[in-house]
Amino acid sequence: MERPRIGLVGAAVASHPQFEEICSRLRGEVEITASAIEIDKVTDGILDLLAESQKTLTLAPERGLESERYRLGKRISDHHLLDVARKAGALGMPRLKLYFVCGIVAPEFYGSTTDRPGAPLNLPDWLSDLTDFDAYCEQIFNHEADAVADLVDRLSEVFQPQGQPGTIGVTCSPFIPKPHTPWEAWPMAAEKGLKQLDRILKKKLGQKPRVRYRPISAWESIQQGILSQGGRNLAPYLVHMVRFPEERRRIVREIIETSLVQIHERRWQNQDSPWAFIHL
Repeated sequence: MERPRIGLVGAAVASHPQFEEICSRLRGEVEITASAIEIDKVTDGILDLLAESQKTLTLAPERGLESERYRLGKRISDHHLLDVARKAGALGMPRLKLYFVCGIVAPEFYGSTTDRPGAPLNLPDWLSDLTDFDAYCEQIFNHEADAVADLVDRLSEVFQPQGQPGTIGVTCSPFIPKPHTPWEAWPMAAEKGLKQLDRILKKKLGQKPRVRYRPISAWESIQQGILSQGGRNLAPYLVHMVRFPEERRRIVREIIETSLVQIHERRWQNQDSPWAFIHL
C-alpha cells in the first residue's frame, strides 16, 4: 500500500522554526517532498527525511563564486554547499538541481561596496580596461560561466550516489531587477547579450558528463524585465499584446526603444520609481 504524499511548497519552507520537527512527526505516515530548500537551512536531519521520499534535491547557490553569493545577500559558503551535495549523494538521492543568477552587468556589483547611486567604483582588473560595452558584457558572461562551471565540477566530484550515475541539473536565470530589492535600479542585459550568455554557458556546461544544462530564454526574460519595471503607462501596451499576441515582439521592441520602460539603464536616480508609493 502506497503512503500518501505531502508536497511542501513555498519560497522558504525550511525557515519555519519547527520545520524539522513537523517533518519528523509525519515520518512513517506520509511521504514528504519539498520543491526547494534554502541551503543554509539544510541539516543532516532534513536531508535524511527528504531522501526517503524524493529523488531530487533542489538548491539555489545563485552565484558560482562564494564572494559574489555573499554580495547578493546569500551567505552560503562553498564548504557548506559541497557538504550538502556530498551527504545527498551518500543518502542515495540520484539528482541534484542547481539554480544560478547570471547576466549581472551592473558595474556596482563588481566594483562597489555599497548600492548608493554615485558611489565610487573600483572595478577589478579584468573589467577596468574595457571601454566597449559589448566587450565589457562578454567579459562578464565568460566570468560568470567559468565560475558556474568550476562550482559544478567541484559539486560533481562529491555528489556520488552509490549504485546510480547521478545527474546535476543546472538552470541559469538571467538577472531581472525586481521592485523593493537593493538591485531594483540595476540595468538588465539586452536580449542579444542574453543569447550570447546562453551560448557561452552551453559551451562551458553542455559537454560535462552527468550535467544537464537548461538553456536561457532571452525573449521570456526581457518580457519579465518589462513587467517587473513598468508603471501604469504600460497598461495600454499590455492590453494590446493580449488582444494581438502576434504583435507582441514589435510592441516590446517599441517599449524599449522609446524608453517607456528603461530596463537596460540604471534608473530612479533623480525620480521616484513607479512603486515608490507602496510601503512594505
